[in-house]
Amino acid sequence: MKVKNLRNKITMLGVSGLILVSAVGGTLAFLTDTEEVTNVFTAGDVAGELLEPNYPGNDSEEVQDTVPNEEIAKDPKVIDTSISDAIVFMTLDSPMSKITVIKDDGSVDTPLSTNELYWFKDKADVASKHENNFDEGWEELVEKEMYILIDENNVETYVESSADALDAAQAQTVGTKKRLVKRYVFAYKQPIQGNSTKDGTAQTEENKQTTELFDKVQLKNVVENEVDNTVQHIGIRAYLIQASSVLVDSVDLSKNLSHENLAKIYDVFVRQNSKDSDVTGLKVEGLRDADSIEATDDGAKGSKTEHVNRWNTSDDVTSEGKNVKP
Repeated sequence: MKVKNLRNKITMLGVSGLILVSAVGGTLAFLTDTEEVTNVFTAGDVAGELLEPNYPGNDSEEVQDTVPNEEIAKDPKVIDTSISDAIVFMTLDSPMSKITVIKDDGSVDTPLSTNELYWFKDKADVASKHENNFDEGWEELVEKEMYILIDENNVETYVESSADALDAAQAQTVGTKKRLVKRYVFAYKQPIQGNSTKDGTAQTEENKQTTELFDKVQLKNVVENEVDNTVQHIGIRAYLIQASSVLVDSVDLSKNLSHENLAKIYDVFVRQNSKDSDVTGLKVEGLRDADSIEATDDGAKGSKTEHVNRWNTSDDVTSEGKNVKP
């Protein structure tokens, strides 16, 4: 397996059951902000809040001893709490393990392989719909996504996407606190508006926030003992960057942005928060650590935080080998 160290050890602070990670820094050309659920951080005139209104919480009984096919409400969205309009990115760390996925009729859907453990679904999706369904207001930046091995100190290592590389990385998690994730990257297709425009006109609540990236998650129907009594981590991060003049070329920011332009803006954010100019996605390669956020004459420092949900899993198995919720 070819691997590449991505970052130095991150400072970790426990706050109300959440993991708070401080990173990023340096003088930026554009105002940026990075958000965690229930925490507000400000960078210059760009600020926002990442919320999950219907998520029951890490300490809730609803996320303890979850079983295959069970669905849990989880609905991340971002609100602009500043004056400035902002373009929003969100990353999703989807837990992976070596599993056999079973169809609802008890037959094998996906043979034993390293795969994602959860579906991310719309609230209207029925339990038998086994596929991801992200909100259409978000653009998936597939070319920016990656697989990451995270150790107990939150040191991240990039993993190649081949089956052999993923299997080798997953093997390192057995009996350890290491975890393997697929890191999705999404961009909201249009800027969200700040509290006022240049002429002081107030904005509507709808225009100040994104839609939910998804509404619920479902643990896949896996074979007995493959994920028994494990703790799974689903990480959500939100990143905000000023919408005004973020691209040199004239781009109409009043309507949906193209995939190409969103990818360019994403690269601007990554380059500003990286020690080098290599744009390989928000895997925090070379990002500087920062304990605070402060404005400078040239821009503002950014901050990076992380929210991780911890869910306990269990298996309830019928005689057919099909996992069902009791």
